[in-house]
Amino acid sequence: MSFLDMAKESIQKRAEIPLKVSDFLREGFEERAAIMEYDGGLSREEAEKRAWAIVQARNN
Repeated sequence: MSFLDMAKESIQKRAEIPLKVSDFLREGFEERAAIMEYDGGLSREEAEKRAWAIVQARNN
């Protein structure tokens, strides 16, 4: 399970409302995580955490 999936699940459980991540946000998240993992040498988990933080910051 990816970090994004875990975050969505956690938020859904707490808020008890449906959460939908747009395809646009998902693409941005996946692209950033892949770059940080493969080019930056980060673990997948760390890359996904950082990518999600970037996506959230840009869309708030």
